[in-house]
Amino acid sequence: MRNPRSNKTTAGFSIIELLIAIIIIGILVAVIIPALVLRTRDARIAAAESDLEHLQAAEERAAITSRYLYRFYVLDDLVGGDGTFRPLDLNDVDGVRDEDLNTLMAYPTRIFIDVKTGLFVSDYASLFARMSRNETAFGWGGPYINFHQLRDIDRNDLPEDPWGEEYLLFTPEGVVDMSAGVVLRETSFYASDVGSSVPLLGPFFDRYTVLSMGPNRAPGDGTSSARFGTDDDLMRQFH
Repeated sequence: MRNPRSNKTTAGFSIIELLIAIIIIGILVAVIIPALVLRTRDARIAAAESDLEHLQAAEERAAITSRYLYRFYVLDDLVGGDGTFRPLDLNDVDGVRDEDLNTLMAYPTRIFIDVKTGLFVSDYASLFARMSRNETAFGWGGPYINFHQLRDIDRNDLPEDPWGEEYLLFTPEGVVDMSAGVVLRETSFYASDVGSSVPLLGPFFDRYTVLSMGPNRAPGDGTSSARFGTDDDLMRQFH
């Protein structure tokens, strides 16, 4: 004959053990998840810092060999080209002379930033023609960087940071609009404290700078008084 008291004891121990297990799991979750979140954040910051280092080095090498800085999408271009522009084809030969076929960017051959003025060269068409005739004589030594090793979710050759925002290039005159091919002395962003877009006036830096807006995906602390290069922004300035 079964002992009812024995069954209750066994059942009681099972419930207690279950509660203990739940408590232990809760403690582990409370400790481990924040640690994992912090580790993920640190890994993203490290990746962004590495990307910025590579972008800075690529721009500086391009300036040394050709005397100009460039819109980011040009930095991974090879010497020559195959006469096509297929941004979604990973096997496409991305040559610098093919940029005149680029349909993703405004004024795609307006790529030359004068190191002395910090502005795009006005006579870019003739400069691009001279470059296309003989890239080596011009001083083009690309590719200076491999964007496939960075993040380019939109496949437009504009590298993105680990938080999905495009890396930014600043000259002493302003921030480079990579898609439009202009240097802006004023930009805007969504400010968290006022809940709307606010202007951000330059000049922003007195030296050439590459920047990620960091985990908050906004300039500085993201408020209406924010400035680039503050709070969680990550950046590297050229030598």
